[in-house]
Amino acid sequence: MATDDRRVTLNIPEEDEAPPWYLPGGTYAFRVDRAELKEGPKADYVELSLETLYTGQRKVVLERWSLAPKAVWRMRRGLKALGLQASGKITLELDKLEGLWLEADVVDDEYKGRVKSVVDDIRPLEAAVPAEWVGQLDALKQKDREAEEASDEPANEEDLPF
Repeated sequence: MATDDRRVTLNIPEEDEAPPWYLPGGTYAFRVDRAELKEGPKADYVELSLETLYTGQRKVVLERWSLAPKAVWRMRRGLKALGLQASGKITLELDKLEGLWLEADVVDDEYKGRVKSVVDDIRPLEAAVPAEWVGQLDALKQKDREAEEASDEPANEEDLPF
């Protein structure tokens, strides 16, 4: 892009590119990248960072499981999808969720005029994940982390200040 005091020259593509966090609606195989316990306004929740490959890029979608008694049904479905104990008294070890695979439907959700990719439904992964996927995801994840460390810019939409 070239600029002077009163003129800007730039090249605008004909098609809008989707933001890096956007994942079009559909069904995807996801790997749990990160699982954290967070404090919510009404109840604590488990936040999962789910990663997948889409057009050769690593895409991340967040899934939240509330610990509120009326909302724990979503966690139960997620734990079943991951092949874990999902009823009775359990101790959830968040580190053991990382690296597990599941299948999820992603839909567009508009909030304050902005479209986000959100998880709509979760189920067990029916097919084996190709080994090259795992290697590619690991390489892209490392590249994302290195870029994040080298940059002052937020890594995803959740980090944006607006």
